[in-house]
Amino acid sequence: MNGRRIVRWSMRVLGVVLVVALAVLLVLRLYGSHRLAAADREFAAKLGPIEGNPYASAKVPDEENAAIYLRAGSEAVILSKRDTQRAGELTTTRPDAWMEDDRTFMHRILADNAPPLELIHRAAAFPKTSFGLRDQRTDVFRSKVPLLKLLWAQRLLYLESCLALQEHDLARFLAAAGAMSTMAKALEQESPLIVPLVGVACEKMLLEATAEALATPDVDERSISQLEKQLVDVDLDRAWKRSLRSEFRLPAHAGIAWMANTEPNWAERLRYALLGGYVDAPYVERMTFLAGAMGTPFGDGLAERLNALSTSLNLPKGTPNLVNAVGRFQVVLSERRLARLALSLRRHASQVGTYPTSLATFPEGADRDPFTGGRIVYTLRPDGSAQLTVPNGVKLWDRLNPEVHTPGPFTWELPAPQSRAVRGAAS
Repeated sequence: MNGRRIVRWSMRVLGVVLVVALAVLLVLRLYGSHRLAAADREFAAKLGPIEGNPYASAKVPDEENAAIYLRAGSEAVILSKRDTQRAGELTTTRPDAWMEDDRTFMHRILADNAPPLELIHRAAAFPKTSFGLRDQRTDVFRSKVPLLKLLWAQRLLYLESCLALQEHDLARFLAAAGAMSTMAKALEQESPLIVPLVGVACEKMLLEATAEALATPDVDERSISQLEKQLVDVDLDRAWKRSLRSEFRLPAHAGIAWMANTEPNWAERLRYALLGGYVDAPYVERMTFLAGAMGTPFGDGLAERLNALSTSLNLPKGTPNLVNAVGRFQVVLSERRLARLALSLRRHASQVGTYPTSLATFPEGADRDPFTGGRIVYTLRPDGSAQLTVPNGVKLWDRLNPEVHTPGPFTWELPAPQSRAVRGAAS
C-alpha cells in the first residue's frame, strides 16, 4: 500500500513538474518571440529603407569602368614572398624612418611592377566603378574582387606616393594618390563587411599619404585643390548600415552557430527548437545597437558597452568582429575631418602667408571627434608652423586594437608657409 502511494505521489509530482516546465517553456517562447519581433522592428527602423546600390551592378559600361583597370592591374602585381614581407613592413613604418636601402628596395619593386601600376593609375580618371556585383553574398564578392591583390596594389601605391614626396616629385605623388582614392571609393561602395574592411583600410593609406604631403612645404595651392578632390566622400554611415545588413544572419532557423559556418550540434538544435526567438533576440538586439553605434564616439564609453554585449552573447569563433569594425570606421571619419581641416589651413596659409591664430572660422574645428569624442587641439608655433591633433586618439586605438598598432595620423604637422619652386607641380 505504501509503495503504491509513493508511486502515485511521485507521478503527481512528476506531472506537476512537467506542467510547470511546459508553462515556463511556453512563457519563454512567447517572451522570446515578442522580444525578437520588437528587436527586428527596431533594427529595420535604424537601418532605414533598403536602397539600391548603383555600384553593385554590371551596368557601368566597360569604357567608363575604373574597376576593369583596378582589377587587371592588381592581378598583374608580382611580389615574391620575401618582397611581400618587406613591403608590408615598410607600409607600417613612418616614411621619415626609411633608410637608403629601403628606398632602393622600393624603387626596384615599383620598377618591376611598372606596367600593373600604370593600369591602376589609369583608373583615377574614371568617375564610376563597378566590379559587377549583383548582391552582397560573400562567395559572389570574393569570386569577382581579388581582395588581397587589390590591397597589395594599394600598398604599392602608398609606397610610391611617399617615395615621390621624398624625391620632391609632386606630379607622381598626385597621380598615385588619385589611384589610391579610386581604389578606396570602389571598395567602400561595394564591399560587404564580411571581408576585412578593405575599403576603409585603403582609405587610411590615402589619408596617411595626404598627411605626409601636408607636412612638406612642396604642396602649393593648386595641388591642395587636387588633394581635396581626391578625398573619399563615400557616406560611411550608409556603408556601415549596408554592411550590417549584409552581416545579419538571424533569425535564420539555424541558430547562432550558423554564423560560424559550423553545423549546430544536437543540443543547440534542441535549444533552438524549444526556445526559438529567445535564443535569437539578444543577437538582433546587439545588431540593433550596432546600427546606431556610428553616431556615438568610442571615447564616450561605446567600446565598453559593445564589448559587454559581445561577452554576454558568447559569440562563436568566426563571428565578424563588429566591435573592432565600429572603431575602424570612426577612425577614418576622424582622419577625414583632420584632412579637410588641414587642407583648409594650408590653403589659408598659401593665400594669406600665415596660419590663423585659432580655428574659430573653421566650423569643423569645433566639432567633437567621431572616434574619441574630444576636440581637435590646434597649435600655432612661433616659427609659423602649426599642428592639428586629436588627444587620446592613439591611446584609444591601442586599447581597441592592441595587436594592430596602425592608428593612422591623429596628429597632422603643417610646415611654416614659404615660397618654393615645386618640381612637377600639378597644372
